Amino acid sequence: MLKVMQKTNIVLAGILFLVLATLFISAPTHAEKAKYQTEIENVLQVSFPSNIIHVRVDPGTKPFDSADFPVTVSTNNFTGYYMTITSDTTDLLKTDNVLMTIPTLPELEGGYTQDTFEVNKWGYKVGDGNYKPFVSGERIAGADTTINGDVTNLNFATKVNFDQDSGIYENVLTFFAVANPLPTFIQNLDSSLCTTTAMTVVDNRDNEEYIVQRLDDGNCWMMNNLRLGANEITTDLNKFNTNVLDTVAAETFNSWRNRPLNAQTYFYVSNTEGEMIQTFPDSHNIDENTNMPWGVAYNYCAASAGTYCYPTSAEPPASSTYDICPAGWRLPTGGSGGEFENLYNQPAYNSAEKMIAPISEGGLAFHDHGTQWPGYWSSTLGQVAYDGRFMYALDLGSGTPTINPNAQAYATWPSYMRCILDPTMQGFSDADANRLAEGQSIILTDSRDKQQYSVAKINGNVWMTKNLAIGCDGVGGTYGSNATGITLDPSDTELPNSFTMPTAALANIGEPRMQCSDTYGAWYNYYTAMGNTIQQSYGSGSYYNAAEGTPEHELYKLWRATPYSVCPAGWYMPGEDEVNSIAGADYIEAFKPVLGGDYWPYTDTIDGTDLVGEWWSSVGFGSANRGAFLYRASSNELEAYFYQGWGTVGPWAQGMYIRCIYRTNS
Repeated sequence: MLKVMQKTNIVLAGILFLVLATLFISAPTHAEKAKYQTEIENVLQVSFPSNIIHVRVDPGTKPFDSADFPVTVSTNNFTGYYMTITSDTTDLLKTDNVLMTIPTLPELEGGYTQDTFEVNKWGYKVGDGNYKPFVSGERIAGADTTINGDVTNLNFATKVNFDQDSGIYENVLTFFAVANPLPTFIQNLDSSLCTTTAMTVVDNRDNEEYIVQRLDDGNCWMMNNLRLGANEITTDLNKFNTNVLDTVAAETFNSWRNRPLNAQTYFYVSNTEGEMIQTFPDSHNIDENTNMPWGVAYNYCAASAGTYCYPTSAEPPASSTYDICPAGWRLPTGGSGGEFENLYNQPAYNSAEKMIAPISEGGLAFHDHGTQWPGYWSSTLGQVAYDGRFMYALDLGSGTPTINPNAQAYATWPSYMRCILDPTMQGFSDADANRLAEGQSIILTDSRDKQQYSVAKINGNVWMTKNLAIGCDGVGGTYGSNATGITLDPSDTELPNSFTMPTAALANIGEPRMQCSDTYGAWYNYYTAMGNTIQQSYGSGSYYNAAEGTPEHELYKLWRATPYSVCPAGWYMPGEDEVNSIAGADYIEAFKPVLGGDYWPYTDTIDGTDLVGEWWSSVGFGSANRGAFLYRASSNELEAYFYQGWGTVGPWAQGMYIRCIYRTNS
């Protein structure tokens, strides 16, 4: 009997108010939410009519006898179950003399019927099959979904003659029903689980399997081409299963299959349907060279889930943020310095032969159909017409494998997709930091606004190598020039309380201000940089001179080296030691400074463009000043500015960049 166990938790918040109102007086209201939860236990039950399977044989009149034994299994485990029979021995042992036995049948191809059943032997059969020997641990039944009352009909039999001693012979059989393991869904794959050893994951949108692996560039890659749409899907594409902002109905997505080449949105799943002017292999066929399925070929409108399509009146973004990759995954970046190029620059993969070699041989199993439209889509805008996109191109059609990690293609053309795990700034861990080699960089996404940042290990620490732009309207790898007023939450920001980013431009005023640039990121005054968590007065003598352990002195210590900032959770504005660790000229190339100048409140201008770049630190000194560091084009060095005096660093109203550094937990 299937037993469904329900646990009901009612979570109530707030107080119930009874409000009386008179005519013409607005009645106050108060609403609180209560969450109703039902938890259903994962249950697997096995039942059979009796715990004794009994047959009675008579070598004179009834040498063969058998007994039916139905086993019923019920489970709500959505991947189903499998069942085995085990025992310590394959023989039936005489109860009063264990040296007397009835062996099981010997192996025989095709099994035994009653007529061919060997004498003085026992065996069993499943359903209408033939009798076979008992093998401990053999799988006898199973299902790959939930099941209510799945019956496996077993039949046990013995055949004897007068040579077998009379008595009772028995064997204790154990029926093991085991829930099939839950698959690792690609949408749920944590970065820490993706290692240099290839593993198989399942796309929960269509149950397609993919191999994923962390490669030498530090990223976790799909090792197969995406096959979404190879078969019609029944699940809508939403933000929980796909890298999309708005839901794409399954019916809409299916309508893009094998449409004509001139359709705005299309993808090809085979070479036998649709109006195609070239041949595409069937998406599930195996490439003989790589031993991998070919996958689906999408135009860019389909690849981006209908968000970046030609023709369009809007200027295409430099980096597409949304696509049909599984949730938590995205298209790689392209162009110079992009993730495709970085992958190809790794010694293990820096030839076409290595890129197309099978995974079993240490290759990446990239492949192409050898026509004029090879390649894999990236998220980066190219320079050709029709919203061209940088892509990874692999040409096998010429007979000599050649590769171009910075090729471009029209967005209207079809190409394949390889997705990479989209690690977030907030999810970055010590293990991720330890995997990075000195000087190695990867791209992380800020989960607060989908902005992407390159980070690199520089002299042992992991630094952002791109200016922070939280509060600006850029997405993906694109800076925006307009402030958004986004509210930051302590769950994903290095702040103790919520903080709403300002929209007002920088000015000589003592309140949070900021200014966005589509070239440099954002200039923040210090009130904004630290989320308005500390006050200038905390650096004064009344706090500095307060006794150790007093609230006033604790506020001074907070002012002296604040841990708070608008950096993503787990990251912080660098302190004196971190800044000094990269000062000088040795780490300029890795840090990638920009010369956008800073905002100077006394003249109300951006000063020093093309000459310097300046970044805030977490350090306070003197009675009001904050430490900073800058890069001068004239000296080509990073310079730390601590204890330099008020006029050098400027007041809190000054506008500077932020480069966050990862906070190691070990």
